[in-house]
Amino acid sequence: HVLQGQVEKGDRKAAKVTLTSLQAHAAVAQAKTHGPAWSAVGALPWIGPNVSAVQTVSEVIDGLAVNALPTLMDATSVVDPTTLAPVKGRIDLKPLVTAAPKVVAANAEVQTAARSLDAIDPQPLLAAVAAPLADLRTQVAKVALISATAARAVQLLPPMLGADGPREYLLLVQ
Repeated sequence: HVLQGQVEKGDRKAAKVTLTSLQAHAAVAQAKTHGPAWSAVGALPWIGPNVSAVQTVSEVIDGLAVNALPTLMDATSVVDPTTLAPVKGRIDLKPLVTAAPKVVAANAEVQTAARSLDAIDPQPLLAAVAAPLADLRTQVAKVALISATAARAVQLLPPMLGADGPREYLLLVQ
């Protein structure tokens, strides 16, 4: 929530600090929720689903913090209306074209994360695991919607705005 608010306000400096902190915590959580002891406990029938859920959550958060969120944060500066403002009747599309592959890859990471979280059956989980999982699903679903929109935009806007050659449009208003 904090990171999203900072990005929405355009506070890139604070967002970078928050992201760095998130990355560090996510890496520690991922490391501490994997290994032989966790595998052994995960085999127990009554606690196993909880262990698996915690491991999946730590993997998802770490993956998003490292592979998706930095790129999506960088993309916010590319799609800033001031950077897309026409200069002498032309829009500099190079930043969009350059960002496109990275944004598409970040979106793929986010969509995979959302599917991984959705695949966890909350029914057998303890409340201490199920409640944070539900909250994380909601947050990742919001990011997934934004990242999907961003991925479509960076793929569609350059050709629409003339990256492949001049374009002419007829605009009719009634």
